[in-house]
Amino acid sequence: MNGNDLRLWRQCLLLNQVEMAQALGVHRQTYVKWERDEREPSAAAIRLIETLMWLKSRRLLDDYMEYFDERGIN
Repeated sequence: MNGNDLRLWRQCLLLNQVEMAQALGVHRQTYVKWERDEREPSAAAIRLIETLMWLKSRRLLDDYMEYFDERGIN
């Protein structure tokens, strides 16, 4: 998965880079480096992105994001 793929997936999820980093549990700069192809995401991060896409397809992504926002996680 390259940076362009990550950017397209993030845009499909309607998230900005900060929100995507929060959803993945990584620092914003880490995520930015992934999109710039300066670093590669781990297999676990890729699997989580796939899970986020599944949540979106089930209209559950907003609930997922809200859960972490309410608890101040990330």
